[in-house]
Amino acid sequence: MENVFSKYMHLHNVFEDEQIKPLWVSRGTPGIHAQYTNVGVYTDYDSVMMYHTGRPSPKGKLILHETTTPLIEVAEDGQTAQGFWLMAGVESGLSDLAL
Repeated sequence: MENVFSKYMHLHNVFEDEQIKPLWVSRGTPGIHAQYTNVGVYTDYDSVMMYHTGRPSPKGKLILHETTTPLIEVAEDGQTAQGFWLMAGVESGLSDLAL
């Protein structure tokens, strides 16, 4: 599970959101939850997919988010798991080259 989340963060940092989508659970999975700083909390499959659709990737923009403190809980049956990570990071660069 930690490898999947690390792959997710790498793809996020390089603006490859279409490759992120297949890493998510299936539509209808209960308990989906994602929070992206102050842009919102997403609690269903469709809202998470919309976040990862059309996210801009401006030239010159640097994103570096590092994951820390993984908390992974595996279900008793060993078939599913849930995870929680804190992230620290920076974003810099131009979002509009005309500026």
